[in-house]
Amino acid sequence: MFHTFSYDYENSTILIANKMWSDFAATLPLIRSFSMGDNWPPEYPIFPGSPIRYHYLFFLIVGKLEAIGIPLHWALNVPSVIGFFLLLSMIYLLGKKWFGDPRIGVLGVVFFLFNGSMGFMQFFAKNPLSWNTIPDIFLNSRFSAMGPWDGGDVLGVWHLLVFISQRHFSVSLGILLSFIFVYCYLDGKSRKTQLQWAVVFGLVIGVFPVFHKAVLLIFAIVMSVYFVLLPFSRWFLFATGAVSVLVMGLLWLLSFNLFGAPAGAGWDPGVMIQGPLSVASALKFFWYQFGLHSVLIPLGFCLVPRRVKILMLPAVIAFLVAFLFRFSKSESLLGHKFLSFFLILGQLLTAFVVVKFYGFISTRFPRVKLLPVGATAVLVCFLTLTGVIDFLPILNMNMAKVRDVGSKPEVKWFAENTPGDAVVLTSQFLYAPASVAGRKIFLGYGYFTDSAGYDTRGRRKIVDAVYSGESREEMCELLHSNNISFVDVEDFKPNKGRPTVNAEYFKANFTPRYTADNNRYFIYSTDDLCD
Repeated sequence: MFHTFSYDYENSTILIANKMWSDFAATLPLIRSFSMGDNWPPEYPIFPGSPIRYHYLFFLIVGKLEAIGIPLHWALNVPSVIGFFLLLSMIYLLGKKWFGDPRIGVLGVVFFLFNGSMGFMQFFAKNPLSWNTIPDIFLNSRFSAMGPWDGGDVLGVWHLLVFISQRHFSVSLGILLSFIFVYCYLDGKSRKTQLQWAVVFGLVIGVFPVFHKAVLLIFAIVMSVYFVLLPFSRWFLFATGAVSVLVMGLLWLLSFNLFGAPAGAGWDPGVMIQGPLSVASALKFFWYQFGLHSVLIPLGFCLVPRRVKILMLPAVIAFLVAFLFRFSKSESLLGHKFLSFFLILGQLLTAFVVVKFYGFISTRFPRVKLLPVGATAVLVCFLTLTGVIDFLPILNMNMAKVRDVGSKPEVKWFAENTPGDAVVLTSQFLYAPASVAGRKIFLGYGYFTDSAGYDTRGRRKIVDAVYSGESREEMCELLHSNNISFVDVEDFKPNKGRPTVNAEYFKANFTPRYTADNNRYFIYSTDDLCD
């Protein structure tokens, strides 16, 4: 976590791993809106004026930690480390408890850390086997597969970067697996003990509408399946649900926006498959995503006892949900969070099969001592090869620099001269000075706002109209009606994807509050523009 997000005090710059730079263009404004801005009731700081649809509580906590004086990278990384450690611990403990064998828990953790997709095929297609193969792997700075963006068959969501860039996801999954583990632990315990744990988890699950909505839905699947199919601890499940509903009601009364969701969610079988849906295309898709796990997980499910099958059933349902439903009109990969949960539990079934395979070889060939170890090692190697290759790009990442208050005068000006709840119109959609200073910007990068279901096109028309300089009356009406307090103007050549700014119009007709970058960057107040 610290390797991919840090801070350079000497130069007052935020250091972000280059492969996380785009994701953190939405994360950093959210954190800073709570630490340096005034974002209450919470709004999406890159699309203010509408109820926030993104689950923001983790970043609110990080922001408040920074606000009380904890350095930004410690405020983010320490909770991230704790959450990731909790996730790994629970994978091990569930494997050990369900199967009574610590080896299965260890293998479950290994399979989680080193994904078993067929991405290694794409790596070796680009880097054919030779004497340079080992250096190619150790010096590698690119993930083996980043589908659909690289045109390959393997999606770019199976490597650890997903959990490093989406810090709240690993924390949420850690809490979910803790709940499952405690649920199994409560078998045969008294109602008093069950009630005590129900209060604890009820309070935690109650905040999940603003902590992680996808994992909240997985919680609902887990609790529903266990309540119907497992007779023990139903009192615990009922009490947990009751407490969580009470907490959600309280949060709603306190102005926490709980249930905003992306537009366009609905039935869409095979949404992640590129091309027409068929049995052949579905089998090909799962083979490329899961590799040998796509065979060993179903095999393990057939071999395990009935109780373990029931405990695994929520993962199967989550798998079906991810395959059958779309969760955003513009983003087809949001269902990968359900597939990640499926894989975490499913890989324990793979671990079960691997341990059985080792025992089978040992029994059939007792005289060949190295055969069981060698055969099992080959199997595990095939199941983890892509993950090993994909681990090196994380170690080899370069750091991108985002200039902070102490090194970028524009950021400092916004931090010191604008109200904490100010809305700023900017032509910079990524790491705008106002965003870094914790102020809301009228429109951020379209990928983030589209994925959350906001009307990016409609707002972009407003941005273009203001910057065109064609009508002062229209400009002022748009600024006032959208509660925009400041406008920054850049006198640069137009960049693809960014609005065209008529800088000469603003310079000729208005006096800026702030000028920087050799008279090429200006900040105007709406009060001055529309006096």
